[in-house]
Amino acid sequence: MASSSAHHGLRVVFLFASLLLTVNYCSGGIDTSRVTLDATFYTILGCAADLYASPELIALYQLRIYPDEPTTWCVFRCLGQRLKTYDDTNGFNVDLQYERLKDSLTISEQQYKQGLRNCIQRVTEGRRLGICEKAYRILRGCQGDTIERAHQKELKELLVCGSLT
Repeated sequence: MASSSAHHGLRVVFLFASLLLTVNYCSGGIDTSRVTLDATFYTILGCAADLYASPELIALYQLRIYPDEPTTWCVFRCLGQRLKTYDDTNGFNVDLQYERLKDSLTISEQQYKQGLRNCIQRVTEGRRLGICEKAYRILRGCQGDTIERAHQKELKELLVCGSLT
C-alpha cells in the first residue's frame, strides 16, 4: 500500500513537471536556468528516499507537510545542498536564492536579502543546532512562505496558459 502511494506521488510530480514545461512553452521557451518549485518538491522526495524516510513521512511530504523532527531536518539539509542554496560551511546562499525567486517577489532585492539575513540570525542565534536542524530551521523558517507564494504563482500561470490553448 505504501509503495502504491509512493508511486502515485511520483506520478503526480512527473505530471507537475510536464505541466511546468507547458507553462514555459507558453511563455516562449523552456527556461532551464531556473529551478522550479516542483523540481524542488521532487528533490525533497529524492532526499527522503536517499535518507530512508519512513513511508509515513513520505506521505506527509507528498502533502507538503514537513514535521519538525530529525529525519525531516536532514531531508531539508539534503534539499539545500542539492539545490546549492545551503551548505554546512557557508550556510544559506542568499544571493542565489534571490536570483531564483526574484520574479515572484513583491519587495526589493535589498529588503528581501536583509529580511532573510535577519530571519537566519533570529532562528539560529543563541541555539546549539546540529547540522540538519540548522538547515531545516533556516530553509523552513525563513523561506517556507516565500516558496509557497511562488508555487501558487506558477500554478496560476499554468491555468492561464492552459486556457489559451
